[in-house]
Parts: sequence; C-alpha cells; structure tokens
Amino acid sequence: VDGSFEPMVGGSVSVLFNKRFSIGVAGYGTAPTRRFSNDLRLAYGGGKLEYTFFPNQVVHFSVPLLIGGGFASNSNDFDFGGRGRNGSSFFVVQPGLTAEVNLLRYLKLFGGANYRVAMGVDNHNTTTTFTNAQLSGFTAEIGVKAGIFDASIRRKRERVPLQFK
Repeated sequence: VDGSFEPMVGGSVSVLFNKRFSIGVAGYGTAPTRRFSNDLRLAYGGGKLEYTFFPNQVVHFSVPLLIGGGFASNSNDFDFGGRGRNGSSFFVVQPGLTAEVNLLRYLKLFGGANYRVAMGVDNHNTTTTFTNAQLSGFTAEIGVKAGIFDASIRRKRERVPLQFK
C-alpha cells in the first residue's frame, strides 16, 4: 500500500460449481499491528469470481477476480466507533493468479499474486488525501481452502406408480 509492505488479513466464502467455477464474497483489511500516529488503514471487499484450471490435478491454477469497494484512512481518521467514518472510499477491481495444491479431499493449500486497482477515490471528511495510485498495488497471498470441492448433487427420484381405482 502506497509503495510499502503492509500485512493484511482476509477471507472469502464461495459456492463451487462443476469443480471449476466459484461465486462468493471476500474481504481484506490491514492487520492489527502496533501503529504510529499517521499509519494507513485499509479495508476492502466485494464479490469474488474464480475459475480453476485442472482441479483434479494435485497442483493446479486458478484465476480469481474481486470487484467491490473499500475504505482507507490514517489512524487519526479511522473511526468506526459510532462517531462517523472519516476517510476515503474507493471502487476496487483485483484480478490474480493462484497456485493450489490438493492436500486432502476437503483441504487445499494455496499461494498467489494479485493486483489491486483502486479507482474513483473519494476523499471526504479526512485529514489525509489518498490517490488511486497510493491504494493500488501488487498483493501476495497464502492460505488454506477448506470445503466440499467434489460433491455430486444427485437426487434419488422416488418413483410412485400410478394407481387406478
């Protein structure tokens, strides 16, 4: 963020279709760390689409895309305590490339790179002015995916014979 390393935490929840395509939501924010008086705070999230290539291979790749919005502030402006939000809101698009390793039937390890594109930064009620370039940048991620990745939904059709009286 703004040309420097900033640890972030986040997560996503998705529904997987045909082992390849998922639709869900994701959110990320700067990690709670020891801060100085004017440190940047960033939070963003939105809808997430992801396509996975060769999901049955042990190692495979996916291309995620997040589209949503965010909020940036320095620590003096960041206030969610009911007194109002001071900072800058923005629209975000974040495409990426992720490598995944199938560890178990319900568990995957992943690592990837993304590029966060911030657009339309609206600096309102803030002492700090942010630009699109300051809030855009490369991100790297590592994590674990847990879920049902190869479920087949099959309904047993109950046949009821016709009865005539």
